[in-house]
Amino acid sequence: MLTELSDDMKKIIFAGIGAVAAAGEKTGEVADKLVKKGEETVRKGRLANEELKHSCGDPASVDALKEEASKLTPEQRRALIEYLNKTDEVAR
Repeated sequence: MLTELSDDMKKIIFAGIGAVAAAGEKTGEVADKLVKKGEETVRKGRLANEELKHSCGDPASVDALKEEASKLTPEQRRALIEYLNKTDEVAR
């Protein structure tokens, strides 16, 4: 069949086949990029959620802080209180 067609017709057919192949490759590349972007977004969302839990006073983290604070020496506790008071002043 192709031997009977003119060279121009063969070029047109091959160009069409090439266009379909290139479109298929690009579609795969775009899909891969979208999957990676989606995975990254989910990962960032999970991290943000964890940070939010900690900043909102997750009871488990508060208990852990209390436990660690009970291990401090009086001097270390005073230094921590001073630091926290300064932090509060800056936050206001």
